[in-house]
Amino acid sequence: MKGRFDVVGIGYSSVDYLGIVPRYPPEADEKTEMMEFSMQGGGPAATALVTLSRLGAKVAFIGKVGDDDFGRFMLRELKREGVDVSMTRLERGARSPFAFIIVE
Repeated sequence: MKGRFDVVGIGYSSVDYLGIVPRYPPEADEKTEMMEFSMQGGGPAATALVTLSRLGAKVAFIGKVGDDDFGRFMLRELKREGVDVSMTRLERGARSPFAFIIVE
C-alpha cells in the first residue's frame, strides 16, 4: 500500500526576517542602510519540505507553532507552497520563533 505522503518532516518552523545590506559589519559607530527587506518562512524542516514540494513531492509538516501572527503566517505560507499542515498544532499562548538574518 502506497503512503499518503512521499516525505513527512517533523520539527521546526520559524519566520525569517531577511535584510540585505551593502556592507556588514559596518565600521565602528557607523550605520548601514538596508537595501532590501523581506519576511519569509524558515526553519530546517519547513524549508526542506517547501523545496521538495516545489520538486513535485507530496509532503507534510508535523510540529507546533504559536497561536500568533507569526504562526498563522507560517501555516499560510506552507499551505501556499503545497505542504500539508493538517498535523501541525497551533498552540494557544505560545510564541512562534523568528530570526533576523543580515546578508551582505
